[in-house]
Amino acid sequence: MIQFFLKKPKFVIAFLFLFTLLLTSLLYEPLFGDKVFPNRFIFDKEGTIIGSSPFSPSEYPPFGTDRAGVPLLAKIIEGAKYTIITALIISTLQVLLSFILSIFYSRLPKLLQRGLEGIVESSLYLPASIIAFMLLAPLQFYLDPNVASENFLKLLSLQIIILTLIGIPQLVILFTKDIQKVLNEEYITASKTLGAHGLRLYKKHIIPFMVPRLLLQFSQRTVEVLILLVHLGFLFLFLGGYVMVEVFDGESQPFSLSNEWAGEIGKHFRGLSITPWEVYSPLLFFALTVLSFNMITNSIHEYINSTEIRRKKVNKKRSKEQEKIHSHKLSKERFVFIEKRTSNF
Repeated sequence: MIQFFLKKPKFVIAFLFLFTLLLTSLLYEPLFGDKVFPNRFIFDKEGTIIGSSPFSPSEYPPFGTDRAGVPLLAKIIEGAKYTIITALIISTLQVLLSFILSIFYSRLPKLLQRGLEGIVESSLYLPASIIAFMLLAPLQFYLDPNVASENFLKLLSLQIIILTLIGIPQLVILFTKDIQKVLNEEYITASKTLGAHGLRLYKKHIIPFMVPRLLLQFSQRTVEVLILLVHLGFLFLFLGGYVMVEVFDGESQPFSLSNEWAGEIGKHFRGLSITPWEVYSPLLFFALTVLSFNMITNSIHEYINSTEIRRKKVNKKRSKEQEKIHSHKLSKERFVFIEKRTSNF
């Protein structure tokens, strides 16, 4: 599997981009985080104020600053780890928990499965962002992240748990159908005939078949979680909460504690016509991240297709060999050689 992906340039490029971005984000704060100071004003040689934040990319390259004077490049790098790692954690928990639950769900009576499946499919018409907003909005007031930053990890953990639970029912139904599809294969029936049951059946046949599909769903779910976070950012629900920062005299605005990209995009979207760089800068990195995960998804999909073709060829070859053996046995059984007898006449 690893050799297959290493031969795919788009997978290697996407993986290196995400790895480099995450490594830079993880090392940036301990190494350079204390060297970034807000630049609220620009002075001339005589000390007269000639400009105030936010500064455009031409005034403060490469991406300018926000209204508090913090360089957007620093915020983007610092928020990358919270954006990407949170999405990876949520998608990983969704896939693993859903697969475990689908094993038990596939053993339920068919009538109960159809009933639960109908409920899950009917809930698809309600956007996940609305459900997440209804569940996450009260937590902002309960934890009160505006008072102190010690509630950051507590709120972030609760947000991850809720966002994980939202996506599990759909995946359980999907994985259950895949498991039932495998169980109906001829080689599974043969394995059951030979005595393979329970954990051995899943270890030898189900799990190897499901691993590529789990990886595919993991990559797809990561993209879906990132898009969901953007929707929540537009609704002013930020990962880890927010603090109020004074941007002008007597005017304060909410700022994300984690500087995650989704919150930055949603927060500055209303000022798109005034300070477009505040939206376009995190949006650029967000788009590149989604593109990278889509490239990884396409590579995994190609791997699944190649394994399916290879598996069909092997099964076809085996079936032909079995047909030859079976026909050879029939020929021996149907035709009996009779000893030639000479006539006495």
